[in-house]
Amino acid sequence: MINAMKYNIAIDMRYVENKNSGLSRFSINIFQNLLNLTINDEINYIILLPPKNIFKDSETFFNFPSSKIRKIYSKRKRGLKWKFPFFLIDLSLYKKLKNANIDFFISPYIDPPFLPGIKVISTIHDLIFIRVKNYFNYFRFIKRILSELRILLTILFSYNLLTVSNTSKEILIKRYKFIPFFNQKLKNITVIYNGVTKFESKNKNYDYKSIISKKDYFLYVGDRRNHKNLFYTIELIKKYNEFYNNDYELIIAGSNNYKNKKLTNYIFSHPFVKEIINPNDELLDYLYRGCKSLILLSFDEGFGIPVIEAASRSKKIILSNISVFREIAPPNTLMLDLKRNNDHLELVHEYLNKKLKFDSQTILKKWTWRKSALKLKKLLLNQLVK
Repeated sequence: MINAMKYNIAIDMRYVENKNSGLSRFSINIFQNLLNLTINDEINYIILLPPKNIFKDSETFFNFPSSKIRKIYSKRKRGLKWKFPFFLIDLSLYKKLKNANIDFFISPYIDPPFLPGIKVISTIHDLIFIRVKNYFNYFRFIKRILSELRILLTILFSYNLLTVSNTSKEILIKRYKFIPFFNQKLKNITVIYNGVTKFESKNKNYDYKSIISKKDYFLYVGDRRNHKNLFYTIELIKKYNEFYNNDYELIIAGSNNYKNKKLTNYIFSHPFVKEIINPNDELLDYLYRGCKSLILLSFDEGFGIPVIEAASRSKKIILSNISVFREIAPPNTLMLDLKRNNDHLELVHEYLNKKLKFDSQTILKKWTWRKSALKLKKLLLNQLVK
């Protein structure tokens, strides 16, 4: 426990409009565990939430004493203003936080508001939107300039920084270490990994057969952004089926909020590709357990939650050979070099037909939200008692 002095911390969860997104899972699990770990400390919390009509938080913070937590709901959805770094001054919010004597403001994302006199902790998950040239479909140059500005302002306004992998931390240091007053802040980044949520409850009345066919399938979990490399993923499985006379399906499970007409048309033109939009935890668990292999051939990632989720269910995993996947991938993962694709069909075929053993218990022990929340708690308590 920290000393008897009362501290006040604000947690920004206004981004959590879709509970099934990767950012939402990270935010909900990290902060739920943080609150539980600090229940006996002299800390009061203010939680900033999306509008009540789109976010039901009753289950998210159900076991935390109401006397130590205050919730503030947004009046409207994020909208376009959250897409640009020019709406960082929110005088109404700033006044509320100053009146509440907030010591720290924690954001699970970039673009924290400008809060003079309040120490801000921000999370930079990745720099994909800057590093991957075709990340944006339109106005790429302008959007990349704005994205760079968003990162620079986040580093500038933040007292401490978090990343979700050592890879992201190293990329940030390499890119911005030449800015003198950023150097020490970047070196002091705390890495807060994602974790695995062990799914246990089952709904006996859930009709999986109406959603999933009886065919064997590869599983992709994620959204439709360009860095996910879905065009090549579909092409690879198509060629694999043709060359080895197989009939595998590809199930794409996740959000379709990112609009990409070319990709949508490409998906619809291939009958073996099935889409499941925003699966809940139960359906996603079923998809993981039934797949032949998870496949994730991204050009770049900040972490890759599906990798450890599939590993916790002892599934085969096919990944692109990028730095962050080398950091988190379990043993017996197939890593494909995207710069050399002439041998991918053979490698996938050999991998699928190989008998392998997987240690799911080690995965569940290694990647826990509690461990990550403990690191965040340690950072907070060290800063609060300074």
